[in-house]
Parts: sequence; structure tokens; C-alpha cells
Amino acid sequence: MKVETLVRNAATARATLTTIDVGWWKLSTFVDHLQHTCLPARTLQVAYNPSWQLDNPARNAQPARAPPTP
Repeated sequence: MKVETLVRNAATARATLTTIDVGWWKLSTFVDHLQHTCLPARTLQVAYNPSWQLDNPARNAQPARAPPTP
């Protein structure tokens, strides 16, 4: 499985998704065979969202503290 993340790096940006070929096995009682389809390339227009905030738990985490000594 291939996973990609797109991150906007300008006030307005375009992202082009390449063509994706998807294949799967169709299982039936009589015969099993490979099927496939093709998802065409698309260009997305990405706009700025001023209310979006990065959820970064590592940045918000408190530093570890040593336990008190007796």
C-alpha cells in the first residue's frame, strides 16, 4: 500500500496527483481472476485555511522529570 501526504507550502498551491492503477482479485465460485481499473491524474487547487492548526503532540509534550529523591 502506498500512502502520500500533501502539505500546502504557499498561500495558494496546486497539487497534481498522478494516475493510479488499482488491481484486485475477484473471487467467485467458478473462477478467480485479476481485475483492475485506472484512476486518472487530477490537479487539486489547495487554499489557505486560517483556522487550521498543526496537531503536534511532540511539540506540546512536557519534558520528562526525574522522580524526587528520598
